[in-house]
Amino acid sequence: MCISQQLLLISTLATGSSLSQADVLGTFTFDQVTANAGGTTDPTPPPPLPQLTFGSFMANGLGANPRASSLFTFSGWTTAAELDAGKYFETTLTPALGSQVSFDTITFGVRRSGTGPRDYVVRSSLDNFAANLPAGISPDNVELQVSGNAFHFVNDNSTTQPANVNGSTVSLGTDFGPVADPVTFRIYAYGAEQSGGTFGVDDVSISGAISPVPEPEEYAAMFAGSLGVFAWLRRRKNPSLAVASATVAPDHSAT
Repeated sequence: MCISQQLLLISTLATGSSLSQADVLGTFTFDQVTANAGGTTDPTPPPPLPQLTFGSFMANGLGANPRASSLFTFSGWTTAAELDAGKYFETTLTPALGSQVSFDTITFGVRRSGTGPRDYVVRSSLDNFAANLPAGISPDNVELQVSGNAFHFVNDNSTTQPANVNGSTVSLGTDFGPVADPVTFRIYAYGAEQSGGTFGVDDVSISGAISPVPEPEEYAAMFAGSLGVFAWLRRRKNPSLAVASATVAPDHSAT
């Protein structure tokens, strides 16, 4: 195996990441949500994926009924300018035994009523929901803007939005991969103009790459390979070492 191949193998085993580009792992469509049907858990079957279990989308601390069909939207959000840690949507993703996931992005559409929340953020269990995850708008949407990793509705709508406002994108860094333990994501909305105002999400897509957890012998190969690469690099920086290692003492035993 050449040096470049060894470096590629070591990098792959060290990170555990897939060599292919991140793909959409699953999308929450909320197709089976029915307005005022009761319940705070999305009845739509979660995305099926053998290597990763998608927990059902749930609403916490909000109204007892979804307020629209085919959309995950609830009332009861805080009117304060800061989020209420007890009011959120959430889902938990659990890698299967022997698998690990490198999460890449979360994208989703949003909708608010005329008196619904104006701001929303996404957080995760990796830091116990302490910090907003990196937020952006892609593709650009004049209805939304971002400040301090918080999304904001630009326009004050006097009536319920007739369609989703798309473009909300959360970028997940190296802390999110590869991980082999469950990860929970939460969406907090706040700044409602009235407590009866609604906020909802739709088509929540999570992308990333799934790879097997390296076996112990693979880590041993990585360690052995790293020693070989280190020695090669050291000889390149010190040519005298390479000459010395190639010199063989003459044999004076023969007459």
